[in-house]
Amino acid sequence: MARIKQLWDFINLCVSPLFRMISVVLTILSIVALVRDEGPREWAKYKFLRYLPDWRWQTWLILFLVVFVLAFVEGAYRLYQKEQQRGKPLFDAFDNPLEYKNVPPTRFTNILAALILTGIGMAWIYNVIYEPEPVKTPQLKPETSEAPPTLSDLFKSDLGSTLKITTEDSIKVPWENGDVTPIKAQLYTDFDAKVKFLGFYVPPSGRTYEICLRLVEAVEASIQNFQKNIGVSSGYRDERNKLQDLIFSGRVLIYHEDFLSIPEKAAIIQAYSAKHFDVQFRGPDYLADQVIAWHRQHNTKSAH
Repeated sequence: MARIKQLWDFINLCVSPLFRMISVVLTILSIVALVRDEGPREWAKYKFLRYLPDWRWQTWLILFLVVFVLAFVEGAYRLYQKEQQRGKPLFDAFDNPLEYKNVPPTRFTNILAALILTGIGMAWIYNVIYEPEPVKTPQLKPETSEAPPTLSDLFKSDLGSTLKITTEDSIKVPWENGDVTPIKAQLYTDFDAKVKFLGFYVPPSGRTYEICLRLVEAVEASIQNFQKNIGVSSGYRDERNKLQDLIFSGRVLIYHEDFLSIPEKAAIIQAYSAKHFDVQFRGPDYLADQVIAWHRQHNTKSAH
């Protein structure tokens, strides 16, 4: 224990008071800067905090270590010079460290301390006064389609606030003559609301009514297929929800190219309601409304 105390006294002897003062100032500034960056936001209202250098804690640590090493090397050199003058070996400093208390700092100490203080001051001034010009990023024009949307386009682009998962031709409806009608299925997910619902795109075939009735049996199977083959999750840390955790709302969207009469829609609604599904149609009339809206929007832009 006594030996450790002697070593500590020797280190204190090597480090001159000037370097100690610099180290204390750096330590205080680094602590205050850390409190400013990591402390409560209310503390940011104090104006003097913004004058502190905006450095990471690694920068403060490296600067402190550099100052300590330079101070120790310079102090050891001073002791060596003094021992050369007195003709005493170096280990005497451990046994009688107090004999060298009044060893004056060398010219190197003064120059080094001035450079350190000047560097810190210049970095401080640069951090406070200099404000870099904001980087100007080119404003990209939003991509707009040059042609009106198709129903297939709307099937993919509607309900942009939801996360959509689409399978191309995942459902194939067979017919007695050997023909097969491919159907696109799309799962809509809203992780914030913790719900999911389903959509189908029925291409033109002349059999849209029969296809819609047969798709009622494919709703639950399609959802199970998505959950089995797609791994999606969202949320904050331990509050993340998987696709399986979302509740199926019962909503089913059917995008159909062919016309459906009112009696046909009523029959389809009845078939889906029996399964506790809420079917909604997006057909030619819906497409016409969206095309009119597209033309109005583009005509307005052209007028400007």
